[in-house]
Amino acid sequence: MHSGKRRSLDVATGLKQQASNMTDLILCLMMSAFGLAALAAAISNSETAYQSKKIQWIEHRWGRNAARAAYAVVGVLLIALGLSFIVVPVG
Repeated sequence: MHSGKRRSLDVATGLKQQASNMTDLILCLMMSAFGLAALAAAISNSETAYQSKKIQWIEHRWGRNAARAAYAVVGVLLIALGLSFIVVPVG
């Protein structure tokens, strides 16, 4: 009887681990995608990327180059954070 309960606990633990791995993968992909989008906005200097109120505030205060640098820094940080889920698994 105890071995049957033990097996069901092992299966449940395995399913939780798989769900956790899938969640980490989804977070990694999302953060990396947002980071790539931010880097693309910094590189392309497209007007539509600079319509955000917070980026407009940076642009009006310090200029377009500072806003582009902010996008680039955020992009690199998001990509690094996304890749950290793969390199250094949580738990």
